[in-house]
Formats: sequence, C-alpha cells, structure tokens
Amino acid sequence: MQNPEYTIDRMTKLDDDNILIRSRFRGRVFDIEFGPNDLHDPASPTGSQPFEQQYLDALQHSFGDDESAEASEADEDDAATDFSECSGRFDTAASPMSSECGCEEDPVIAFAVGPFLTHRTFETFAPESSTPCLNTLQDVLHPPLLSFTLRVVGGHLVPISRSPEKMETADPPWATVWKSEHWLEYPHVEAKDITLAQTSQTSSNTNLVMFNNRICWFKPVLDYVDSPPYIREIDILSKLSRENLSHRLRCPQIEAIVLDDKDGNRGFINGLILSAIYPNRGTIADRVNGPEGLSLPMALCERWYRDIEDMVHLLHEKDFVWGDVSPNNMVIDANENVCMIDFGGGYTEGWVDEEDRETKKGDLEGLKRIKEYLLDNDRTGNARVNCLEQ
Repeated sequence: MQNPEYTIDRMTKLDDDNILIRSRFRGRVFDIEFGPNDLHDPASPTGSQPFEQQYLDALQHSFGDDESAEASEADEDDAATDFSECSGRFDTAASPMSSECGCEEDPVIAFAVGPFLTHRTFETFAPESSTPCLNTLQDVLHPPLLSFTLRVVGGHLVPISRSPEKMETADPPWATVWKSEHWLEYPHVEAKDITLAQTSQTSSNTNLVMFNNRICWFKPVLDYVDSPPYIREIDILSKLSRENLSHRLRCPQIEAIVLDDKDGNRGFINGLILSAIYPNRGTIADRVNGPEGLSLPMALCERWYRDIEDMVHLLHEKDFVWGDVSPNNMVIDANENVCMIDFGGGYTEGWVDEEDRETKKGDLEGLKRIKEYLLDNDRTGNARVNCLEQ
C-alpha cells in the first residue's frame, strides 16, 4: 500500500505528558491530541499498557529533560508567556517534518501518525475528490480543521474523530509588528483579497500570489517564531529601499502587509507580500545538492561567490547586517544571478556560529563558509554535503 503524502506543521508537548500534533493532508488540517490516559486498553484495565509505555518511551526520546530548561527560558522571556501551556516544542530545523512515505524520524510523530496510515484515516476524511480548491490566501491561511485523538480499540490503536458537526477552520500563526518603525508605510491588505497566482486543488505554490497585477511572494508568519524577525525584516527592507540598495543587492522589496483578520488593527499580521524572484532556478543549496551539483561550472560558482561577497560588503559599508548567511537564503534568478533573501536575522547552524548571530562578524563567517562550499577544489561533493549537514 502506498502511503499518502502529508506534512507535519508542528508538535507541542502539553501538560500531563499530552501531545498535540498538527498535520496537513490535501488542503485540510488534522489536529491529533492525546496523552497517556487515552492509551489505556479497556480490555486490560489493571494489566500492562503497552501502547502507553511505547508512547512514554517515545516522548522521552523526543523531549528528554526539556521541561526545566524551557521553564527557565519562560521566566526570562516575557514573549514566552504566549506559549505557557507548552512544556516542549519540536524543533522543525533539526528533524524532517514532512513525509511522502509515512516514515518519520521522530518516534512520537511515528507513533501518532502510524494509525492514520494503517486505517487510511487521512484518505477517509480528506478524499481526493473533495480536496478544497485554493483561490485566495484566505483559503490557505484558514483551511478546514479536523480534530482527532487516539484510543485503544480491540487491541489496536485507532484514530477517533472529535470534530464538531459543523466544520471549523484553522487560525493562522501571527506576529505583532506594531513596534516596527516602518510597518505603517506599506499597504495593508486582507487575505481574502489576495488571489493565488496559480489555483489548483493539488499542487499550487501557495506562496505565489497576485498583487497589483504582478506575481509576488507571500512570506507567512511561522508557528512558534516570535515577532522580532518580522519587525527586523520590515525595517531593514524598508531602509534598503529608501537608500536605493534593493536592486544592487537583488533583494526583495515589501509590496504589502497581510493583516490578521481578527487583530490586524492592533499590528497583528499573518505575513508579508514581497516582490518575487520569479521565475527562479532555486537556491544555491538546491543547485549544489541537486542533480547538476557536481557538474556546475566552476566559473559560475566563482561568479556567484563574487556577487555574494560584493553584496555582503556593500551591506556592511552601509552599516547593515544580513544576519543569516547560508546557501538556503541565496536564490538564483532566471539569468543565473544570486539574489539575497531573508533579512529576519537568526543563524543557521554550520554556517554562522550562534554567538556571532546578527553581527558583521557572523556575516563574514558565513561568507567564508560559502566560499568553501562553492569553490572547494574537491569536486566529489563531500565537503559540500558535510557542510550542510553540520
């Protein structure tokens, strides 16, 4: 049996060792929430509970002793109070969270999703014939929401629907940007008024949208990402545009800001609409790790590196910091030119040292590693792959 394609948005550890996993399949959101008490076998009320123990073992493997560390962080960071009910979070950067085969590296994900694959629950509740057509950002940001738990039935782990009779929709993540110096300078739009560039039931790129009759890129707010990266991106892109540096740096420009439909008037947003690098040939990471990676002309790699070097030095000359130098933040346009993206700051492990994040020193560290990545004389590709996997 071929397993369905699904993705995992997030996994959140709740109180009393309960877990909430949000997954997506065919345009619908599946929330799976359960805990040890849900895994008791009614046929063996006083005996061993193998499903409960298997789950607790998986939970320990995934989260370990995160609770005390995160509690300490919550005391130090007021922003963490928004997630005070969460005693653990899944690091999407550390482990794969999507699947085309149903095999997940994280044991809690595997434990929870396994019954949905065995019983074909995804296909039952989201048949291909009823996949919602995505026409606007509203459809993307507020997909149908289905709620499930897990129970032991007849000695088997079975998904049980908890959805109300009336279909609900999921609310999108938001960030608050009212502290931004420049967010009021841009058009403010609602998701329902932004159409997708390509409407499709199955494979539309929901980041490509139409704005002012042009194809643009929608950069959504991500779950569990605090507001500062979005404030930083708005303010830096605004200043780069004012200084006429956007074209020299080949970086996006902000076209509009998508307001949250509940609290947009208070500075809550669901994402940014940026000028699109469209069409493009993927990121440098895509190119180097793709089929053509080992055969990329050295002259082309050298040109890419020189362009990146010039752009980083120009940023520093104007007293800006890129903040997250990595091959995943360098997009190649249709003319094989490098474009810079993602000015939200942070760092990518293996490219910039954490203690040097969002500093000129960190940018130069990343630049040095990009040079090694692109221009290493070892054309076997080993150095490139190892650098990415650090």
